[in-house]
Amino acid sequence: MTNRNELEMAAEERLFAASLDEVSGDCAVPRRRIAAPRTRWVAAAIVLLGLAVVAGVVVTSRSGPALALAPQEPVPLPPVVKVRGMAKLLKADRRVENLSCAIEGPDFGPLQEFVRLRALRVEQDHDLPHPTLVQSAWSLAPVARCTKLEFLSVGPLARFTTGELAPIVALPSLRSLELVGAEKNIDADFVAVLAKLPLRSLVLHAVHILPEGLRALGELPLLERLELRDCTGLEKCDLKPLYRLRQLRALALRGVGRPRVHSGGPVGPGGAGGTGVSIELPEVRDGKFVLTVTAEWVAGLAKAMPNLRELDLAECRIDDEVVAALPRALTFLGLRATLGYGESGVEAVGALPELRTLAIGDPIVWDIKIGLAPVATWLPLLPQKKLQRIEFTGVATPELITALAAQSGLRELRLDLPVRWPWDFQEGRAGRPEAEVAFPSFTPLVELRGLQSIELVGPSEALEKAIRLAVGDRVPVVILQR
Repeated sequence: MTNRNELEMAAEERLFAASLDEVSGDCAVPRRRIAAPRTRWVAAAIVLLGLAVVAGVVVTSRSGPALALAPQEPVPLPPVVKVRGMAKLLKADRRVENLSCAIEGPDFGPLQEFVRLRALRVEQDHDLPHPTLVQSAWSLAPVARCTKLEFLSVGPLARFTTGELAPIVALPSLRSLELVGAEKNIDADFVAVLAKLPLRSLVLHAVHILPEGLRALGELPLLERLELRDCTGLEKCDLKPLYRLRQLRALALRGVGRPRVHSGGPVGPGGAGGTGVSIELPEVRDGKFVLTVTAEWVAGLAKAMPNLRELDLAECRIDDEVVAALPRALTFLGLRATLGYGESGVEAVGALPELRTLAIGDPIVWDIKIGLAPVATWLPLLPQKKLQRIEFTGVATPELITALAAQSGLRELRLDLPVRWPWDFQEGRAGRPEAEVAFPSFTPLVELRGLQSIELVGPSEALEKAIRLAVGDRVPVVILQR
Protein backbone atom coordinates (compact mmCIF):
# COMPACT_ATOMS: atom_id res chain seq x y z
CA MET A 1 0.00 0.00 0.00
CA THR A 2 1.20 3.52 -0.77
CA ASN A 3 3.01 5.21 2.12
CA ARG A 4 1.09 8.02 3.90
CA ASN A 5 3.86 10.59 3.27
CA GLU A 6 3.90 9.70 -0.42
CA LEU A 7 0.16 10.34 -0.63
CA GLU A 8 0.51 13.66 1.12
CA MET A 9 3.44 14.75 -1.00
CA ALA A 10 1.77 13.75 -4.24
CA ALA A 11 -1.40 15.60 -3.31
CA GLU A 12 0.48 18.74 -2.33
CA GLU A 13 2.57 18.72 -5.50
CA ARG A 14 -0.56 18.40 -7.65
CA LEU A 15 -2.15 21.33 -5.86
CA PHE A 16 1.00 23.41 -6.29
CA ALA A 17 1.17 22.46 -9.95
CA ALA A 18 -2.43 23.55 -10.43
CA SER A 19 -1.72 26.90 -8.80
CA LEU A 20 1.40 27.45 -10.87
CA ASP A 21 -0.41 26.48 -14.07
CA GLU A 22 -2.90 29.21 -13.29
CA VAL A 23 -0.11 31.74 -12.73
CA SER A 24 1.58 30.75 -15.97
CA GLY A 25 -1.72 30.95 -17.78
CA ASP A 26 -2.39 34.44 -16.49
CA CYS A 27 1.03 35.55 -17.66
CA ALA A 28 1.59 33.69 -20.91
CA VAL A 29 -1.29 31.75 -22.48
CA PRO A 30 -5.04 32.14 -22.83
CA ARG A 31 -7.04 30.77 -19.89
CA ARG A 32 -9.00 28.31 -22.01
CA ARG A 33 -5.79 26.48 -22.98
CA ILE A 34 -4.93 25.56 -19.39
CA ALA A 35 -8.44 24.93 -18.04
CA ALA A 36 -8.53 21.22 -18.88
CA PRO A 37 -5.08 20.22 -17.56
CA ARG A 38 -5.64 22.32 -14.43
CA THR A 39 -8.90 20.47 -13.82
CA ARG A 40 -7.15 17.13 -14.18
CA TRP A 41 -4.43 18.10 -11.69
CA VAL A 42 -7.00 19.25 -9.14
CA ALA A 43 -9.01 16.07 -9.65
CA ALA A 44 -5.90 13.97 -9.09
CA ALA A 45 -5.13 15.88 -5.91
CA ILE A 46 -8.67 15.37 -4.63
CA VAL A 47 -8.49 11.63 -5.35
CA LEU A 48 -5.18 11.29 -3.52
CA LEU A 49 -6.45 13.28 -0.57
CA GLY A 50 -9.52 11.09 -0.54
CA LEU A 51 -7.37 7.95 -0.42
CA ALA A 52 -5.52 9.38 2.55
CA VAL A 53 -8.77 10.04 4.39
CA VAL A 54 -10.11 6.54 3.62
CA ALA A 55 -6.91 5.07 5.04
CA GLY A 56 -7.55 6.95 8.27
CA VAL A 57 -4.90 9.59 7.65
CA VAL A 58 -5.27 13.27 8.51
CA VAL A 59 -3.28 15.22 5.94
CA THR A 60 -1.15 17.74 7.82
CA SER A 61 1.99 19.80 7.32
CA ARG A 62 5.43 18.32 7.73
CA SER A 63 7.07 21.71 8.13
CA GLY A 64 8.06 21.44 11.79
CA PRO A 65 7.96 24.27 14.39
CA ALA A 66 5.81 26.98 12.88
CA LEU A 67 7.45 29.98 14.54
CA ALA A 68 10.89 29.37 13.04
CA LEU A 69 11.98 32.22 10.76
CA ALA A 70 12.65 29.98 7.74
CA PRO A 71 10.55 27.00 6.62
CA GLN A 72 11.73 23.56 7.69
CA GLU A 73 13.40 21.73 4.82
CA PRO A 74 14.19 18.06 4.14
CA VAL A 75 17.74 19.32 3.48
CA PRO A 76 18.70 21.97 6.07
CA LEU A 77 19.89 25.35 4.87
CA PRO A 78 23.61 26.01 5.16
CA PRO A 79 24.76 28.86 7.44
CA VAL A 80 23.76 32.32 6.24
CA VAL A 81 26.32 34.36 4.34
CA LYS A 82 26.07 38.04 5.30
CA VAL A 83 27.12 40.71 2.81
CA ARG A 84 27.15 44.47 3.41
CA GLY A 85 27.51 46.85 0.50
CA MET A 86 27.30 46.47 -3.27
CA ALA A 87 31.07 46.08 -3.64
CA LYS A 88 31.05 42.97 -1.44
CA LEU A 89 27.92 41.61 -3.11
CA LEU A 90 29.68 41.73 -6.48
CA LYS A 91 32.51 39.63 -5.02
CA ALA A 92 30.29 37.09 -3.25
CA ASP A 93 30.30 33.42 -4.24
CA ARG A 94 27.48 32.83 -6.75
CA ARG A 95 27.01 29.29 -5.42
CA VAL A 96 25.70 30.46 -2.05
CA GLU A 97 22.28 29.10 -1.00
CA ASN A 98 21.52 31.27 2.05
CA LEU A 99 22.28 34.98 1.63
CA SER A 100 21.58 38.12 3.66
CA CYS A 101 22.59 41.36 1.99
CA ALA A 102 22.34 45.03 2.93
CA ILE A 103 23.02 47.43 0.06
CA GLU A 104 23.04 51.18 -0.43
CA GLY A 105 20.43 51.73 -3.12
CA PRO A 106 17.77 50.13 -5.32
CA ASP A 107 19.94 47.91 -7.47
CA PHE A 108 19.31 44.20 -7.13
CA GLY A 109 20.80 43.43 -10.55
CA PRO A 110 23.68 41.23 -9.35
CA LEU A 111 21.26 38.93 -7.49
CA GLN A 112 20.07 37.40 -10.77
CA GLU A 113 23.40 35.55 -10.93
CA PHE A 114 22.80 33.77 -7.60
CA VAL A 115 20.67 31.06 -9.17
CA ARG A 116 21.29 28.52 -6.38
CA LEU A 117 19.71 30.69 -3.70
CA ARG A 118 17.14 29.02 -1.47
CA ALA A 119 16.91 31.76 1.16
CA LEU A 120 17.41 35.49 0.61
CA ARG A 121 17.13 38.51 2.90
CA VAL A 122 17.51 41.95 1.33
CA GLU A 123 17.48 45.30 3.10
CA GLN A 124 18.84 48.79 2.70
CA ASP A 125 21.84 49.79 4.79
CA HIS A 126 21.37 53.45 5.65
CA ASP A 127 24.77 53.60 7.35
CA LEU A 128 26.64 53.02 4.11
CA PRO A 129 27.60 56.07 2.05
CA HIS A 130 25.34 56.69 -0.91
CA PRO A 131 27.21 57.54 -4.13
CA THR A 132 24.22 59.59 -5.30
CA LEU A 133 20.78 60.48 -4.06
CA VAL A 134 18.96 57.60 -5.69
CA GLN A 135 15.36 58.38 -6.57
CA SER A 136 14.60 55.33 -8.71
CA ALA A 137 12.23 52.60 -7.57
CA TRP A 138 13.27 49.24 -6.22
CA SER A 139 12.76 46.31 -8.58
CA LEU A 140 12.67 42.65 -7.59
CA ALA A 141 12.81 41.51 -11.22
CA PRO A 142 16.41 40.22 -10.83
CA VAL A 143 15.33 38.18 -7.80
CA ALA A 144 12.73 36.45 -9.99
CA ARG A 145 15.62 34.71 -11.76
CA CYS A 146 16.41 32.83 -8.54
CA THR A 147 13.81 30.16 -9.17
CA LYS A 148 14.97 27.89 -6.33
CA LEU A 149 14.06 30.47 -3.69
CA GLU A 150 11.97 29.09 -0.86
CA PHE A 151 12.35 31.93 1.67
CA LEU A 152 12.41 35.66 0.86
CA SER A 153 12.64 38.58 3.30
CA VAL A 154 12.36 42.11 1.91
CA GLY A 155 12.99 45.34 3.77
CA PRO A 156 13.14 47.77 5.21
CA LEU A 157 13.78 49.63 1.96
CA ALA A 158 13.27 53.37 1.56
CA ARG A 159 10.29 54.25 -0.65
CA PHE A 160 9.54 50.59 -1.32
CA THR A 161 5.91 49.94 -2.25
CA THR A 162 3.86 46.78 -2.11
CA GLY A 163 3.33 46.90 -5.88
CA GLU A 164 7.03 46.27 -6.44
CA LEU A 165 6.61 42.71 -5.14
CA ALA A 166 4.81 41.66 -8.34
CA PRO A 167 7.83 39.94 -9.99
CA ILE A 168 8.01 37.30 -7.25
CA VAL A 169 5.05 35.45 -8.80
CA ALA A 170 7.69 33.86 -11.04
CA LEU A 171 9.18 32.01 -8.05
CA PRO A 172 7.59 28.54 -8.18
CA SER A 173 9.06 27.25 -4.89
CA LEU A 174 8.54 30.30 -2.68
CA ARG A 175 6.86 29.10 0.52
CA SER A 176 7.88 31.79 2.99
CA LEU A 177 7.70 35.58 2.54
CA GLU A 178 8.55 38.38 4.96
CA LEU A 179 7.88 42.05 4.20
CA VAL A 180 9.27 44.70 6.56
CA GLY A 181 7.92 48.20 5.97
CA ALA A 182 6.27 49.49 2.79
CA GLU A 183 4.88 52.85 1.77
CA LYS A 184 1.64 51.59 0.28
CA ASN A 185 -1.13 49.84 2.15
CA ILE A 186 -1.76 46.11 2.34
CA ASP A 187 -4.91 45.88 0.24
CA ALA A 188 -6.76 43.28 -1.83
CA ASP A 189 -4.53 43.86 -4.87
CA PHE A 190 -1.40 43.11 -2.86
CA VAL A 191 -2.87 39.89 -1.48
CA ALA A 192 -3.93 38.89 -4.99
CA VAL A 193 -0.23 38.71 -5.86
CA LEU A 194 0.44 36.48 -2.87
CA ALA A 195 -2.45 34.21 -3.86
CA LYS A 196 -0.46 33.15 -6.94
CA LEU A 197 2.28 31.66 -4.77
CA PRO A 198 2.34 28.39 -2.76
CA LEU A 199 2.98 30.34 0.46
CA ARG A 200 3.00 28.44 3.74
CA SER A 201 4.43 31.28 5.86
CA LEU A 202 3.76 35.04 5.70
CA VAL A 203 5.21 37.78 7.92
CA LEU A 204 4.08 41.40 7.56
CA HIS A 205 6.03 43.80 9.78
CA ALA A 206 5.48 47.54 10.22
CA VAL A 207 3.00 47.96 7.37
CA HIS A 208 -0.49 49.46 7.24
CA ILE A 209 -3.26 46.91 6.69
CA LEU A 210 -6.62 47.98 5.29
CA PRO A 211 -9.79 46.06 6.24
CA GLU A 212 -10.06 44.80 2.65
CA GLY A 213 -6.48 43.57 2.87
CA LEU A 214 -7.15 41.60 6.03
CA ARG A 215 -10.26 40.06 4.48
CA ALA A 216 -8.18 39.00 1.49
CA LEU A 217 -5.54 37.40 3.73
CA GLY A 218 -8.23 34.93 4.74
CA GLU A 219 -8.20 33.67 1.15
CA LEU A 220 -4.68 32.15 1.38
CA PRO A 221 -5.73 28.60 2.28
CA LEU A 222 -2.24 27.04 2.23
CA LEU A 223 -0.90 29.29 4.99
CA GLU A 224 0.36 27.46 8.07
CA ARG A 225 2.01 30.44 9.72
CA LEU A 226 0.91 34.09 9.77
CA GLU A 227 2.62 36.90 11.68
CA LEU A 228 1.31 40.48 11.71
CA ARG A 229 3.81 42.49 13.71
CA ASP A 230 3.54 46.17 14.65
CA CYS A 231 1.09 46.71 11.80
CA THR A 232 -1.09 49.79 11.91
CA GLY A 233 -4.72 49.63 10.86
CA LEU A 234 -5.56 46.36 12.59
CA GLU A 235 -7.54 48.22 15.25
CA LYS A 236 -10.00 49.15 12.48
CA CYS A 237 -10.27 45.59 11.17
CA ASP A 238 -12.59 42.69 11.94
CA LEU A 239 -10.33 39.70 12.65
CA LYS A 240 -12.97 37.08 11.83
CA PRO A 241 -11.89 36.66 8.17
CA LEU A 242 -8.75 35.00 9.53
CA TYR A 243 -10.98 32.11 10.62
CA ARG A 244 -10.84 30.90 7.00
CA LEU A 245 -7.15 29.98 7.42
CA ARG A 246 -8.01 26.48 8.60
CA GLN A 247 -4.50 25.09 8.00
CA LEU A 248 -2.89 27.67 10.28
CA ARG A 249 -0.57 26.19 12.90
CA ALA A 250 0.99 29.43 14.18
CA LEU A 251 -0.57 32.89 14.47
CA ALA A 252 1.16 36.02 15.76
CA LEU A 253 -0.71 39.29 16.25
CA ARG A 254 1.92 41.49 17.84
CA GLY A 255 1.41 45.08 18.95
CA VAL A 256 -2.37 45.23 18.41
CA GLY A 257 -3.98 47.88 20.59
CA ARG A 258 -0.78 49.10 22.23
CA PRO A 259 0.04 52.80 22.66
CA ARG A 260 1.97 54.21 19.73
CA VAL A 261 4.60 56.95 19.98
CA HIS A 262 4.85 59.43 17.11
CA SER A 263 7.73 61.85 16.66
CA GLY A 264 6.78 65.50 16.47
CA GLY A 265 8.55 68.65 15.37
CA PRO A 266 11.14 70.72 17.21
CA VAL A 267 10.08 72.34 20.47
CA GLY A 268 10.91 75.93 21.34
CA PRO A 269 12.79 78.60 19.39
CA GLY A 270 15.20 76.98 17.00
CA GLY A 271 14.46 73.57 18.47
CA ALA A 272 16.18 74.47 21.73
CA GLY A 273 13.53 72.55 23.67
CA GLY A 274 14.27 69.27 21.88
CA THR A 275 11.89 67.18 19.78
CA GLY A 276 8.27 66.74 20.71
CA VAL A 277 6.49 63.39 20.75
CA SER A 278 2.86 62.39 20.89
CA ILE A 279 1.38 59.19 22.27
CA GLU A 280 -1.62 57.63 20.55
CA LEU A 281 -3.72 55.60 22.97
CA PRO A 282 -6.28 52.93 21.99
CA GLU A 283 -9.91 53.96 21.76
CA VAL A 284 -11.69 54.20 25.11
CA ARG A 285 -15.39 53.43 25.49
CA ASP A 286 -17.35 53.50 28.76
CA GLY A 287 -14.13 53.95 30.66
CA LYS A 288 -12.46 50.87 29.14
CA PHE A 289 -10.05 50.36 26.28
CA VAL A 290 -11.73 48.94 23.18
CA LEU A 291 -10.07 45.60 22.40
CA THR A 292 -9.35 44.34 18.91
CA VAL A 293 -8.34 40.90 20.14
CA THR A 294 -11.55 40.05 21.98
CA ALA A 295 -12.58 37.04 24.06
CA GLU A 296 -15.30 36.25 21.54
CA TRP A 297 -12.82 36.13 18.66
CA VAL A 298 -10.26 34.09 20.60
CA ALA A 299 -12.97 31.62 21.67
CA GLY A 300 -13.66 30.85 18.01
CA LEU A 301 -10.05 29.96 17.15
CA ALA A 302 -10.19 26.34 18.31
CA LYS A 303 -13.07 25.48 15.99
CA ALA A 304 -12.00 27.64 13.04
CA MET A 305 -8.32 26.61 13.17
CA PRO A 306 -8.17 23.03 14.45
CA ASN A 307 -4.41 22.81 13.80
CA LEU A 308 -3.50 25.99 15.70
CA ARG A 309 -0.81 25.22 18.26
CA GLU A 310 1.15 28.47 18.61
CA LEU A 311 -0.28 31.91 19.43
CA ASP A 312 1.77 35.06 20.02
CA LEU A 313 -0.01 38.13 21.41
CA ALA A 314 3.12 40.07 22.38
CA GLU A 315 2.60 43.79 23.06
CA CYS A 316 -1.16 43.49 22.59
CA ARG A 317 -3.84 44.83 24.90
CA ILE A 318 -6.11 42.05 26.12
CA ASP A 319 -7.92 41.17 29.36
CA ASP A 320 -8.45 38.15 31.61
CA GLU A 321 -11.45 37.00 29.57
CA VAL A 322 -9.30 36.82 26.44
CA VAL A 323 -6.74 34.62 28.21
CA ALA A 324 -9.47 32.38 29.61
CA ALA A 325 -10.79 31.80 26.07
CA LEU A 326 -7.44 30.60 24.63
CA PRO A 327 -7.52 27.28 22.71
CA ARG A 328 -6.61 24.46 25.07
CA ALA A 329 -4.48 22.74 22.42
CA LEU A 330 -1.85 25.51 22.42
CA THR A 331 1.74 24.37 22.92
CA PHE A 332 3.29 27.88 22.59
CA LEU A 333 1.96 31.14 24.04
CA GLY A 334 3.64 34.52 23.70
CA LEU A 335 2.67 37.31 26.12
CA ARG A 336 5.76 39.55 26.11
CA ALA A 337 4.81 43.08 27.16
CA THR A 338 1.15 42.18 26.82
CA LEU A 339 -1.06 44.48 28.89
CA GLY A 340 -4.49 44.29 30.49
CA TYR A 341 -4.61 40.87 32.14
CA GLY A 342 -3.96 39.92 35.76
CA GLU A 343 -3.94 37.04 38.20
CA SER A 344 -6.98 35.24 36.81
CA GLY A 345 -5.43 35.40 33.34
CA VAL A 346 -2.23 33.85 34.66
CA GLU A 347 -4.28 31.10 36.30
CA ALA A 348 -6.00 30.45 32.95
CA VAL A 349 -2.59 29.98 31.32
CA GLY A 350 -1.71 27.48 34.03
CA ALA A 351 -4.78 25.47 33.06
CA LEU A 352 -3.67 24.99 29.43
CA PRO A 353 -2.95 21.23 29.39
CA GLU A 354 -0.64 21.08 26.33
CA LEU A 355 1.40 24.25 26.91
CA ARG A 356 5.13 23.58 26.57
CA THR A 357 6.65 26.99 25.75
CA LEU A 358 5.85 30.31 27.43
CA ALA A 359 7.25 33.73 26.45
CA ILE A 360 6.70 36.47 29.04
CA GLY A 361 8.30 39.65 30.37
CA ASP A 362 8.55 43.33 29.60
CA PRO A 363 11.25 44.46 27.14
CA ILE A 364 10.77 48.16 27.95
CA VAL A 365 13.14 49.50 30.57
CA TRP A 366 11.30 52.41 32.10
CA ASP A 367 12.95 55.40 33.73
CA ILE A 368 11.42 54.44 37.07
CA LYS A 369 12.86 50.96 36.67
CA ILE A 370 9.57 49.07 36.57
CA GLY A 371 7.63 47.62 33.67
CA LEU A 372 3.93 47.57 33.01
CA ALA A 373 3.48 43.93 32.02
CA PRO A 374 2.54 41.77 35.07
CA VAL A 375 5.84 39.89 35.40
CA ALA A 376 5.61 39.39 39.17
CA THR A 377 2.17 37.83 38.75
CA TRP A 378 3.77 34.88 36.97
CA LEU A 379 6.10 33.91 39.81
CA PRO A 380 3.63 31.65 41.69
CA LEU A 381 2.74 29.86 38.44
CA LEU A 382 6.23 28.99 37.23
CA PRO A 383 7.01 26.38 39.92
CA GLN A 384 3.64 24.70 39.30
CA LYS A 385 3.41 24.63 35.50
CA LYS A 386 5.68 22.05 33.89
CA LEU A 387 7.18 23.71 30.83
CA GLN A 388 9.92 22.65 28.45
CA ARG A 389 10.98 26.13 27.31
CA ILE A 390 10.69 29.60 28.85
CA GLU A 391 11.57 32.84 27.08
CA PHE A 392 11.91 35.79 29.47
CA THR A 393 12.48 39.42 28.53
CA GLY A 394 13.07 42.09 31.16
CA VAL A 395 14.85 42.68 34.44
CA ALA A 396 15.81 39.53 36.32
CA THR A 397 15.20 39.42 40.06
CA PRO A 398 16.20 36.84 42.69
CA GLU A 399 12.53 35.80 42.91
CA LEU A 400 12.40 35.18 39.17
CA ILE A 401 15.56 33.05 39.14
CA THR A 402 14.24 31.00 42.06
CA ALA A 403 10.94 30.44 40.24
CA LEU A 404 12.76 29.39 37.06
CA ALA A 405 14.94 26.98 39.02
CA ALA A 406 11.78 25.25 40.24
CA GLN A 407 10.94 24.22 36.67
CA SER A 408 12.29 20.69 36.99
CA GLY A 409 11.33 19.71 33.44
CA LEU A 410 12.82 22.78 31.76
CA ARG A 411 14.98 21.95 28.75
CA GLU A 412 15.57 25.36 27.18
CA LEU A 413 15.80 28.84 28.69
CA ARG A 414 16.06 32.10 26.79
CA LEU A 415 16.95 35.31 28.64
CA ASP A 416 16.82 38.78 27.13
CA LEU A 417 18.00 40.97 30.01
CA PRO A 418 18.77 44.70 29.75
CA VAL A 419 22.40 45.56 30.29
CA ARG A 420 22.00 49.24 31.14
CA TRP A 421 19.24 51.53 32.31
CA PRO A 422 18.58 54.41 29.91
CA TRP A 423 18.43 56.83 32.83
CA ASP A 424 19.39 56.69 36.49
CA PHE A 425 17.46 58.81 38.95
CA GLN A 426 19.11 57.36 42.04
CA GLU A 427 22.38 59.16 41.48
CA GLY A 428 20.91 62.53 42.38
CA ARG A 429 21.21 63.71 38.78
CA ALA A 430 18.14 63.12 36.64
CA GLY A 431 19.20 62.14 33.16
CA ARG A 432 22.45 60.35 33.87
CA PRO A 433 22.50 57.78 31.04
CA GLU A 434 23.51 54.17 30.82
CA ALA A 435 23.71 53.12 34.45
CA GLU A 436 24.49 49.41 34.64
CA VAL A 437 21.70 47.02 35.59
CA ALA A 438 22.58 44.79 38.53
CA PHE A 439 21.67 41.15 38.02
CA PRO A 440 21.02 38.53 40.70
CA SER A 441 22.88 35.31 41.37
CA PHE A 442 22.11 32.65 38.79
CA THR A 443 23.42 29.81 40.97
CA PRO A 444 19.90 28.33 41.53
CA LEU A 445 19.79 27.41 37.83
CA VAL A 446 22.25 24.60 38.53
CA GLU A 447 19.28 22.68 39.96
CA LEU A 448 17.81 22.34 36.46
CA ARG A 449 19.25 18.88 35.74
CA GLY A 450 17.41 18.49 32.45
CA LEU A 451 18.44 21.88 31.04
CA GLN A 452 19.94 21.47 27.58
CA SER A 453 20.68 25.06 26.57
CA ILE A 454 20.56 28.69 27.70
CA GLU A 455 20.17 31.42 25.09
CA LEU A 456 21.35 34.94 25.98
CA VAL A 457 20.24 37.85 23.81
CA GLY A 458 22.88 40.58 23.51
CA PRO A 459 24.43 40.05 26.95
CA SER A 460 27.26 42.03 28.54
CA GLU A 461 30.50 40.19 29.21
CA ALA A 462 29.73 40.25 32.95
CA LEU A 463 26.30 38.71 32.46
CA GLU A 464 27.61 35.98 30.17
CA LYS A 465 30.37 35.17 32.65
CA ALA A 466 27.89 35.00 35.54
CA ILE A 467 25.65 32.56 33.66
CA ARG A 468 28.56 30.33 32.65
CA LEU A 469 29.89 30.22 36.20
CA ALA A 470 26.44 29.25 37.49
CA VAL A 471 25.78 26.33 35.14
CA GLY A 472 29.35 25.27 34.35
CA ASP A 473 30.25 23.32 31.23
CA ARG A 474 27.25 21.01 31.53
CA VAL A 475 24.82 23.41 29.81
CA PRO A 476 25.71 25.07 26.48
CA VAL A 477 25.28 28.87 26.50
CA VAL A 478 24.26 30.29 23.12
CA ILE A 479 24.78 34.01 22.42
CA LEU A 480 22.19 35.66 20.16
CA GLN A 481 22.39 39.14 18.62
CA ARG A 482 19.85 41.66 19.79
